[in-house]
Amino acid sequence: MTKLPSDEDRSPDSVERGEQNPNPELAPAVSSVPQASDEQIKKRDELLRLLREVDPKAEKVEDLGKDIVKSARLSRDVASPLQTLVSEVPASEFPTDRLDHLISGWRSWHAGADKIEISSTIVNSFSAVFLSAATSGSTVFTQVDLTSFPSSISREAVKKASIQLQLTLDQSSLLESVRSSMHRLGLDSRNEKFQTPLEMMNESCGALDRPVRGNGGAVSVVISLRESVNAVISELLRRRPIQESAPKPRDKFISLGR
Repeated sequence: MTKLPSDEDRSPDSVERGEQNPNPELAPAVSSVPQASDEQIKKRDELLRLLREVDPKAEKVEDLGKDIVKSARLSRDVASPLQTLVSEVPASEFPTDRLDHLISGWRSWHAGADKIEISSTIVNSFSAVFLSAATSGSTVFTQVDLTSFPSSISREAVKKASIQLQLTLDQSSLLESVRSSMHRLGLDSRNEKFQTPLEMMNESCGALDRPVRGNGGAVSVVISLRESVNAVISELLRRRPIQESAPKPRDKFISLGR
């Protein structure tokens, strides 16, 4: 026996357009979903198209960013020992043609770096546009009345996506809050021998946001984050007005809370 579709099985577009349910006995007595106009459906379809095209385009932008970060980090790692070699080795040991070659190469590097710096305005604008679009989307969908949805499947999908969107945005806000607290506590003070806790945390975030290859790995993120947490605890313990023994992690936190 063939099962006739109910409102639970119909597509959102067919409901919005006011198409008749072929099995009216299974339809709810009263539908609380307002009928969408052709313009609303057209604009929503355009928005869906734009959102579907975000992932492949963002992947290309992300790959460009990874390449820039990788090259910049490698440049710093190479330039530091080269600087020591050039400063310590007598000038008479360098053939002039080799010096010309090195000078030409690093002049080209500076020219490329300057071009990337000039494009920082474009990068900042891109970041601002993204933030505006993301927060606008969050604001719009927090006002959606889930009880008006004709399909339980749609209600569950919207609820799950809304939670995921909010968690993503809250994650960014939480990170900025942690950075602000570290600045306030002076945990960004530079030490000649060691990285600051803030630098360690930023390094961990960088490994998460800009992995060198593929989707990155948990190890590079967790190690830097753990070092940052340990450095924060050690520094706060050092600042205690009254020093006391705290061998276990639980003892350390209790001691800090006093």
